[in-house]
Amino acid sequence: MRVTSGLADVDFNIRSISREGPYVVIRDRHDGEPGTVVYVSAGDVVAGLKALLARPAAAFFVLTACLRRKMPPPGSEAIQSVTRDRLNNPWL
Repeated sequence: MRVTSGLADVDFNIRSISREGPYVVIRDRHDGEPGTVVYVSAGDVVAGLKALLARPAAAFFVLTACLRRKMPPPGSEAIQSVTRDRLNNPWL
């Protein structure tokens, strides 16, 4: 998956999901690079479900995700050019 923000554009590939105390911890996989860790609280899960249920098309997408073919993300050529830009991507 692609995580895009004002700070950085990050490729995030889920490696593991576990529980640590009051959080669900999602870790990514990178070969030889420091990985990214996401801490998700119960409040985050509830907010995410509310946002998902507010948009029927998004809920339908999640429910049918396992039936879909893997497709390149829209504008993948533009995304690749951004990831190669060392000035705006300090992780390269």
